[in-house]
Order: sequence, then C-alpha cells, then structure tokens
Amino acid sequence: MDREQLDALVVLQPAAIQYLSNFKATAYSRPIVLSVTPDREVLIVPGLEEIHAAQTTSVSEIRAYYEHPDKAPAGTDPRRCLLDLLASLPRRHGMLGIEVSVIPYELAMKLKGSGWKLKDAGQEIVRLRERKDEAELDLIRKAGMLVSLGVGCSLRAARPDLPELEVEQVGHLAIMQEASRALPGSVVGSIAVTVTGTRAALPHQFTINDPLAAKELIIHSRQVDVDGYRAECERTFAIGELSGEQQDIFRLAVEAQRAGIEAVLPGVPCSVIDDACREVIREGGYAEYFVHRTGHGLGLEPHEAPYLRWDNDALLEPGMVFSIEPGVYVPGLGGARHSDTVLVTETGHELLTEFPRELQELAVRPGEVV
Repeated sequence: MDREQLDALVVLQPAAIQYLSNFKATAYSRPIVLSVTPDREVLIVPGLEEIHAAQTTSVSEIRAYYEHPDKAPAGTDPRRCLLDLLASLPRRHGMLGIEVSVIPYELAMKLKGSGWKLKDAGQEIVRLRERKDEAELDLIRKAGMLVSLGVGCSLRAARPDLPELEVEQVGHLAIMQEASRALPGSVVGSIAVTVTGTRAALPHQFTINDPLAAKELIIHSRQVDVDGYRAECERTFAIGELSGEQQDIFRLAVEAQRAGIEAVLPGVPCSVIDDACREVIREGGYAEYFVHRTGHGLGLEPHEAPYLRWDNDALLEPGMVFSIEPGVYVPGLGGARHSDTVLVTETGHELLTEFPRELQELAVRPGEVV
C-alpha cells in the first residue's frame, strides 16, 4: 500500500477476505467487505454474522448492517456503510485499492463519485496467496492425507454395477471418520466426482449415479479441505480388461503426469510444466485430445493461481501448491486423468497426495478389489 500510495484497500472477494482477516461466512448472498488502512482493518458484515466475525477474526473493528426492523436505524445498506467508513478516513493521496476483477461497476462508480482515484490491488493479493506459509502448508498436508485416504477407500470398494454415488460415499465416510479422530475442532469438507465410460471423455462432469461398468475407463476425482485449505487427488481406474486404445490413453496420462511432476523446480516457468506433459501426449499421437491446462493452484479455492498453462511464463516459487493433472479425452471411447497436489520446495518439489497410478494397480477384476 505504501509503494502504490494507497490510502485504503477495499476487498470483496471471499477467499481474499478469509486470507487477510481469517473470516469465512457460510453464504455470501449478503455483501461482506474488508477495508484495510495502514493502521486498522474494518470488516463490514451483515448483522447475522456479527457475533461469528467477532469470534473468528482479529480485525481492528467490525461494523454491521441489519435486515430486521429492530436495528434498521443503525443501517441496512452495506454500500452506505462502506462509503461512510471511507469518507471518515484521512486522504494523503486520494488513492483507493480495489479488486478490478471483482468489484461491481455500480460500486466502483460510487467510489469514484465520492472523490477516490481507483487502482487495482487484486493481483497483489493473488500474488501473496500464491506462496503458502507453514501454517497454510500444514493444513494442505492434512487435506492431502485425507484426500489420498478417500480416493483409496473409494477405489477399493469399486465393483461392477455399484452406483457412482456409493463409490464416493465410501471415501467420504473414511475421510470424516479419520478427521473426527485426528483433527478435532477442524472444519473438514469433502467433494467428489465419478464418471464412467464415454462420459469420462468430458473433462468436467457431474456424478449422475450411473453404475460402474466393466471394461470402461472410470475417473474418480476428489478434493478435501481442512479449515478452508484444499488438496486434490484423482485416479483413473477400470473394472475388467481394457481395449488396446483404452490402455494407451491410460498409459499416456500416467507418463505425462510423471513428466510434469519431475519438471517442478523453483525458478522454472509454469509453461515448462505444461510443455513437459504435453510433449508426452503429443509423441503418443493424442495431442488434440489433451484439451485443458496441466494444472491449477490449490489453497482457499478449488482453482486459484498459479495456472500451469503453455502461455504462462510466471516462475515457480517455493511455497506454491498446485495440481498436476494432464488428461487424454477421446469422444466415444473415454478419458484418463490422474491428479496430485504438488508443493514447490527450495530445491525441488514434494508430493502432498499419493496413491498408485499404474494400470496393473488400478485395474479391478470383476468380483475383486483394488
């Protein structure tokens, strides 16, 4: 703020508010705003979050607006609350930091109309969030342990005709039982997606509760968060013997991911990781079927910076955490993708999730388990 001559910073993006204030709401249908100045932070919340915010955040001040008549005289409009707060601040430069990609146009115009010059600070917050500190990494490691456990338990339960949702629930139960034992007092969440057969050729799908089918590629994807911080693990598996081409794309997904993980070093451009994965799939003859970036950052959001794309030349730094998940998707045949959570260290990388990847370890004979 000093470098950019900002008198104040207004933060609206929920994950950024959590990062800077430790406050997370259960729903964001009501505006929540964090104002930061050199000497204090003010969190503006709806009245129903007032006590919650006081119990969980260490900001200098909490201001509330209300939606019930008994307290209506104290204020009902969050924008008015913010504008009044900003009007009370001393202005040395008249410069206000905002998140350009987040702030509503109407609010930006009101801020300009009240005399502020606006400057984007959103990318600076993104940059700060890219490098995790030890407290953040501790939570991501715990999430990595739980998500690996969940994937393993789900895959071991797989059998023909078992509905996709039942496969997922086995992992959910194992995660929650272990969290109850090992992480008392933590907030733990688990989400999963399982897609079978030709639907696995679509990289982003929903679980629709199809039964698991023999001789098909099946992608099981899972994220777990501990106190807001996430890890991801995905595995492709099969029940029964696959065709030659199905085996080919499975093998390419494994080899491409291995190449990407081995390329992770501090100082390496993000694009190099994508190139390493893409080259394996290109040499295998399936370049046109790798249709997404290689990976994305993991932290307070399911997808966040850094993004491992062919056109992103930003350098990897120690403390960055991201997925590596190249995939091959052939319409009418199926898809294969493995994802793991990777940390950039001072000298290389660390895998924060782990489960077998090879086909011989992930192919289940009907009636048997992984």
